Amino acid sequence: MRLALPLSALLLLALPLSAIDCVELPYATDQCVRLKLDAAAAFCDAALTGTVSPDDSAAFLADWAAADDIAADRGVDCTDTTITANQMAADVLNAAPGAQGVATAGLTGPASCSADLLDAAGRLCAEVIVARGSHFTRRVTERNRDRVVAEIAEAEADHAAALAAAQATGCGFANDVATVQASVHGLVDQIVDSTTISPNVPLEWTSVVPGPVEYEGRTWTPSCWDGADYRFFVKRGTENKLLINYEGGGACWDIFTCGLAPTFKRSIDPDGNPGNFPFGFADDTNPDNPFRNWHKVYVPYCTGDIHWGDALVNHQQLDPETGEVVNEVTVRHNGHVNARVVEKWTREHFVDPEQVFVTGSSAGAYGAIGNSVWWMEKVYTSTDFAVMGDAGNGVVTQDFTANEISKWGIETLLPDWIPELNVPVAQLDAADLYAAAAETYPTNRFATFTFAYDGGQGGQTGFYNIMLNPGAIFLWPSWWNATCAWNQGMLALNADSAARAPNFRFYVGAGSSHTTFFRDRVYTQTTGNVPTIASWVQAMVDDTAAWTNVLCDDCEDVLPDDPRPNPPQPPFTADDRIECAPAAAATIPPNFLLTSRSGSVSKFRIGNRTDF
Repeated sequence: MRLALPLSALLLLALPLSAIDCVELPYATDQCVRLKLDAAAAFCDAALTGTVSPDDSAAFLADWAAADDIAADRGVDCTDTTITANQMAADVLNAAPGAQGVATAGLTGPASCSADLLDAAGRLCAEVIVARGSHFTRRVTERNRDRVVAEIAEAEADHAAALAAAQATGCGFANDVATVQASVHGLVDQIVDSTTISPNVPLEWTSVVPGPVEYEGRTWTPSCWDGADYRFFVKRGTENKLLINYEGGGACWDIFTCGLAPTFKRSIDPDGNPGNFPFGFADDTNPDNPFRNWHKVYVPYCTGDIHWGDALVNHQQLDPETGEVVNEVTVRHNGHVNARVVEKWTREHFVDPEQVFVTGSSAGAYGAIGNSVWWMEKVYTSTDFAVMGDAGNGVVTQDFTANEISKWGIETLLPDWIPELNVPVAQLDAADLYAAAAETYPTNRFATFTFAYDGGQGGQTGFYNIMLNPGAIFLWPSWWNATCAWNQGMLALNADSAARAPNFRFYVGAGSSHTTFFRDRVYTQTTGNVPTIASWVQAMVDDTAAWTNVLCDDCEDVLPDDPRPNPPQPPFTADDRIECAPAAAATIPPNFLLTSRSGSVSKFRIGNRTDF
């Protein structure tokens, strides 16, 4: 007997498009997957009971096609999300005999026993599939998996009761309830994976070059700063977990940093995918890599706005006497636009990952924290998240926050569903971003990683030095002059976030290196009595007690590959140490403010900041 689609699904199929447009619906891909799973549930029931008729097959194919059509009318290609209906039917029919054999192994008793056991297995398959599919159209409001877990438990209880009833009528069988249910769940997993993990995403890194897309009521046109084509890189894994990685590459905010002496990555190398740099956490052959088997999405960067911008800006240099324009450059600060385009593609190809880890290095660290809340709130609302910024702690000047960051057009892009962040950007700092996100999503985990004196002209100290010397390009190469002040600010920000959010942690390693994600030292470096970075990240992924705040015992050692001035310049010494004068460490630099927050200890605060 073929199961009917749930009433809600039938209503959606029957509604004219004009009516559907007036109803608040789940995302089109989620709706499509739900409808396809409803159809697969009926087909699985018939396959396990051995009653698939031509009418059943025709109805299954028609329901599958209808789901694709509804998604297409809503701007989504659901055919790219799932396997085909014919392939699904073939897979179910091929797998059904194995599950039937487990259910009826060692069968004895009346002739009706076989039908009773297979009917129970078919109902279990259908009910579990419907429960899992229904979750996709409910997860925006449910925000957890409690209901689907309860529905599956109820289906399992019904199945156990059916087997007990069969035994009571004299049916005997070799396998216990748990074994039979495990077999059915294996078939269900195969069906769900085939509708939620796109088979069209290669198992090797590949690039995607998107054009303009319609998404969430707006047309998004991806591009680099100069209008050049944008691309991102993807890879399907063998484990249904998702790594989202935002690329670094500096930033720019005026005629000097955007035009005269550009301080940001301005193009995307077509061959610049992580597969060409198999080091650190990009090495999928290392057994200590927590992400080696995960799906991966790599979000390149070429817009100068730390993946946050949505503004076309003509940066100008004016003659101080005449006010005439003497230099100018037009920049598409398009990072937020590109990020949303990647978001759309990802949710349509990896519909329901068990876990999501969002990270990014340098400028990408801000892309990670700034965009992670969109993923949590709008996309994978019931999925476990961990978010780690690599070398992006947010030490900037008051002038930058007051006069520069707003040029990226981020005022209207802050997450208005988080009250603490729904304020003018000049009132925020990096600690606010992490603490507010962590407080809003208390079951998820947030972290920053940095080396204690993150240096180099492209490192965190280097950019802080640029901000301390706006327009003075000749001073920018002397990045080490800002080392001690940057270190103070970084420690203060980490302490602020940790004091405000119990699900935030920080890791501060020794030395002056910048970023860690693509470095093999994640598996080996323990200088300063710290755990390896890989073990700490694994603890964050697994949410174990080993995920603690980490601060190196002796942070001042400059390690062999670390940036350093040559010849040594203070605070760098000839014996590869960093020595910040005690007086300087005890003095608040002129661009720092000492503030106190309600409910937390007094702390150093760097103006109103948000950095790279």
